Amino acid sequence: MRIDSGFLKLGELYEAKERNVKMLEFLIMGLLLCTVTGQLPTPQNIRMKAVNTQYIMKWDWDERQVNYTMNFTAQYRHVHMPAEEINYISICYKIVDTQCDFSKALRYFGNYVLRVRAEGGMEVSNWTEVHFVPDVHAELGPPSKVDVKSKSTIITVSITEPLTFQNKSMREKIDLSFLLVYWKKTHPTQNTTLEVIQSSVTLTDLKPWTEYCLQVLVFNIHDKKRSKFSETKCVETEDSATGNPDVWLIILLILIFMGLTSFTVYVTHTRIRLLFPMYKLPDSLQDIDGVLLTHSSDLKEDCCEKVEVIAMDICPSSSQAEQDQVKPQFYNKEDSGIYSGEEGSEGIRRTDDT
Repeated sequence: MRIDSGFLKLGELYEAKERNVKMLEFLIMGLLLCTVTGQLPTPQNIRMKAVNTQYIMKWDWDERQVNYTMNFTAQYRHVHMPAEEINYISICYKIVDTQCDFSKALRYFGNYVLRVRAEGGMEVSNWTEVHFVPDVHAELGPPSKVDVKSKSTIITVSITEPLTFQNKSMREKIDLSFLLVYWKKTHPTQNTTLEVIQSSVTLTDLKPWTEYCLQVLVFNIHDKKRSKFSETKCVETEDSATGNPDVWLIILLILIFMGLTSFTVYVTHTRIRLLFPMYKLPDSLQDIDGVLLTHSSDLKEDCCEKVEVIAMDICPSSSQAEQDQVKPQFYNKEDSGIYSGEEGSEGIRRTDDT
């Protein structure tokens, strides 16, 4: 009886061990099954929004897939380094946004592998990777600024190159050229295209009082990159005669200066002549007390005499001999002796009193 009871106990222990092993296997399989079925989905539609040196990785995530807040981690590594965890550098760690900015971490002439995964609670998704080469995949942005000024029939265009995320010119990275297209606003299909390297362009041979519009894009010949056109700028030209006020202002200032100079010279010359006369008076005339004034009538008497001729009256009964004896005589009107008051003579002096 004792031997049979011993065998029974050994059998019960063996069965209990088998049950425990089966239960442990079941638990392990259950844990494995839960781990596989509970894995998070990966972010979808990963893409790079890269312009100049600004590199932003974006992805899509359906919030209906889980009922709690989801976080994301984004990393990068150089393409020539092994794909090991130690070589990846995290740029965005457990963020709630569906984008990550890699601008400060990546160089323009680099070659990288970027990846992102979803993280929620104790669960994580698989990594989703994208290959990115900035100088190949990044777009070239349009000019950051275009200024247009009109003076007379000339339009000056000042172009500012596209900028990096550090507000430096992209010309420091690659060679840039500009394509400028301008046209009359009333005839948009009739345009003119210019390819220039310099950032300042002067448009000439334009018609006065006409509105012109223009656009500018940037391109790189070696990489065959072209930016989008800038916003349209319009400006109206002016008349060549009145469109340059600076010239008229300069002419007016010159005329005013010449007038002031002439007036100053005249006033100075007049004062010098008054203070230092060119002619010197004789010593006899410098003393006013020695000057003798002569009466005007005396001066007239001495200067000139007035002579008058008066015809003589001839009596008809007189003979020819008597007429011959009568001759006209000249007298000086100014001589008081001529007019002696003789009556009946009518101012005629005769040789014989008959």
